[in-house]
Amino acid sequence: RVGCLSFTVDGTDAFALAASLDQLGIMLRSGDHCAQILHRRLGVPYSLRLSPAFYNTMEEMEKLGEYTEKVIAFFERIKR
Repeated sequence: RVGCLSFTVDGTDAFALAASLDQLGIMLRSGDHCAQILHRRLGVPYSLRLSPAFYNTMEEMEKLGEYTEKVIAFFERIKR
């Protein structure tokens, strides 16, 4: 268990991914999360931040993974 998980998805805009997941009921933050210097050093403009808590269930976490995969696959299809 972690208090916060920040991540990126190669080739996917963090804001678009967060907005798409929001439509599916998954709440994430997107942006630089007050870590602009770190983002610049890593060469990453923005990231996503997930803040799971004690009340999140394993089913919810599995949905996060499932929905994230679906949204990424959708973005890959429309890029072609």
